[in-house]
Amino acid sequence: MSSEYFTFRQVINRVMILLREFDERVDSGATELTTNYQKLVGEYVNMVKEDIENAYDWQALYVVMEYELTTIDEQRVFAINTGTEMFTGETGSSLNTSFTLSNHARLARYHISDVADKVPMCFDTTDSDTTPLRLTEWTPQKMAWNVSNDPTTTDTVIQGFNIRTRAANSAEADNALYLELYPTLPNATTKKFRIGFINPQDRLQNDEVSNLIYVPAKPLVLGTYLWALEERGEELGPRGDWARQKYREALDDAISRENTESGEIRLRAT
Repeated sequence: MSSEYFTFRQVINRVMILLREFDERVDSGATELTTNYQKLVGEYVNMVKEDIENAYDWQALYVVMEYELTTIDEQRVFAINTGTEMFTGETGSSLNTSFTLSNHARLARYHISDVADKVPMCFDTTDSDTTPLRLTEWTPQKMAWNVSNDPTTTDTVIQGFNIRTRAANSAEADNALYLELYPTLPNATTKKFRIGFINPQDRLQNDEVSNLIYVPAKPLVLGTYLWALEERGEELGPRGDWARQKYREALDDAISRENTESGEIRLRAT
């Protein structure tokens, strides 16, 4: 990954220079944002960061998680926010540590340019073989309705799965991720899974100025600058036109570079 990453402080300071707000730069020794304008620009950084994270499945945000689940009373839905992190794209490292996904994590899929189907990054690793699981086309509502029609068998082969963001029998999303399996497995069945996620960073807080932001720095700076011009009412002038064009070019270039580096095999989020 050749993308350049900036800290929260570096992004804000680059934007302040473009705005000619030199006195609003965050001092190198500062540990948090202090002025109202720094905090406003920091909010714009977070908004643009989220836009860029959603624009492409950046390899730096890719993580592989491993889970071991045992059914209780024929359980079919499992919380999967916390597990063992096996790989992180931020450093390209293989890990074996406890890890909690961000609230915005989403299932990743491989996309191969000359193959129409995308392979969900969800594998049953219970046995020695790694078996890719099929993402069911059923909606969560249809899967819930079909509970009474589950195959009456002791077979522990998983026919399909879903990833969803609320627990069974809950009307409210709780920002957690849940793995739903079909059919319902027999009681006390133990399964192991390895699942790939696109794991966006949490929003940067005012006291996290030294934290790196794992999206390409150039579109992040230019997109934030564009938001700041919007707040000033200058987005329709020459500066706004320039910033808008440069932001789009920088984002397109970053996506093209990332796609090329992945050898035309890239991760897509479901």
